[in-house]
Amino acid sequence: MTWPCRPLQPATGLKERAKGTTIVPIDQTFDANLTLDLGGISAELIHFGDAHSPGDISVYIPQRNVLIAGDIAFHVRLLPIFPDTDTAAWLDTWNSTFSEFAKDKIIVPGHGGPTDFATVDEWTRGYLEYIRGKVAILIEQGGTLADAYQIDQSPYAHLATFEELASKNAGRVFETMEFE
Repeated sequence: MTWPCRPLQPATGLKERAKGTTIVPIDQTFDANLTLDLGGISAELIHFGDAHSPGDISVYIPQRNVLIAGDIAFHVRLLPIFPDTDTAAWLDTWNSTFSEFAKDKIIVPGHGGPTDFATVDEWTRGYLEYIRGKVAILIEQGGTLADAYQIDQSPYAHLATFEELASKNAGRVFETMEFE
């Protein structure tokens, strides 16, 4: 599979902030890695595997030991699970490729400031394992989608976006895991 290398597009609802922005068509693609020379500093684009979305790309700046992980890693807000998010694949990516590479780097997640690997590991992998574990127990006990929305996720209640996302996340994980 080939991954596009393209500029970010403005998010929906930010029309005024995007005024004057020009969308540049994709002119280069890559499979797993692509190194760019940014005039004396390197940027390594890395596709570790499916995570928050199938095409997640992180950027490593070797001269600074900084990994701009993007939405593969979270720490100050509860991670959102979208309809196309495969939490099993995310955990596989985390455990098979991302964690070994990221463990000694300065991590810049998609939301929140720079941190270390242990922090994003706790709030990303930790949450994914927690919610999948709770859903697995619920399914084993014959629980329903309605029950999934009631799963206790209080260990993560301090994270921003918890109120907006926790029950939705549990429901989406339940719908996926029912057929795994």
